[in-house]
Amino acid sequence: MPYVHLNISKTLEAPVKKELASALGSLISILPTKSENGLMIRIDDGCGMYFRGSEADCAYVDIRLYMISQHEKKGEFARAFLEAIHRIAGIEIGNIYMSFLEYGSWVVGGDIK
Repeated sequence: MPYVHLNISKTLEAPVKKELASALGSLISILPTKSENGLMIRIDDGCGMYFRGSEADCAYVDIRLYMISQHEKKGEFARAFLEAIHRIAGIEIGNIYMSFLEYGSWVVGGDIK
């Protein structure tokens, strides 16, 4: 049940968005109990983003998870996904911020977990 929202300053062609989504789908299983089967992704590209006081090629990744994941596994996932963003979209890793928000409750299909 992970939800990932990627805000990126660059405008991306559809195949690049698909490649980012595919990479994320493959990497999400680094987090225990998470899989592409329950993954929802939102990619907002062409965002007017400023970093260090000026417009820049940068990105922010907001990751929301049901239940707490191990710190080490979040680090492993973060490193792998940041590298994928760099490789696929050309954003320098130092220009990407990422945060995790973990919930004790999650609703899917009308059922609360």
